[in-house]
Amino acid sequence: MTEKPILILGRVAAVAEGIAKELESHGIHAVTSTDPEHADTLFDPHDYRLVVFGSGAVGPVTEHLRREFGRANPNLRFLDAFAPVAVRQILSALDPAEPRITDPRLVPDADGLRLTATIRAGGPLRIEVYRTLTDAGWNTDVVADGPVKPGPFDLALDPTHQDDAFMVVLTAGDEFHLLRLDSVAAA
Repeated sequence: MTEKPILILGRVAAVAEGIAKELESHGIHAVTSTDPEHADTLFDPHDYRLVVFGSGAVGPVTEHLRREFGRANPNLRFLDAFAPVAVRQILSALDPAEPRITDPRLVPDADGLRLTATIRAGGPLRIEVYRTLTDAGWNTDVVADGPVKPGPFDLALDPTHQDDAFMVVLTAGDEFHLLRLDSVAAA
């Protein structure tokens, strides 16, 4: 039996199509759309095994789709993706392992932001701050890259890493966590 395709909902067609093309090289068929507002009438949730939301397509629309698609197909999984690491995120989501990191959060404090999490299994951890998108790509700061031990994790983000920042990405092997800075401001 052929695996069901995945559905990628984003805002920029070239980005979604580029991700789909790269997934094809891994033997994964993906359907793309830049119309998440109408996805509930355009697509049947039973036709897909995973729905991927691009970072430009988040908010009330995606929350609505999670509820409606999830109601119609309780086996359907959802993933918030970020284009620079989306293919690796999708591949990891399709072959899930026990999470090494749980409850990652950006927490405001008197000096700015702290990154907290629980490390369930030690190993390498890379933390990058994606700042601004230019014609040459994303400006990123690597704020941590090395081994971590199991237990509570707490890292103060230097205020210089917060200027013009969009997203913090934690990478632990094939596991990814995305923390949008605008969600901290909204909280």
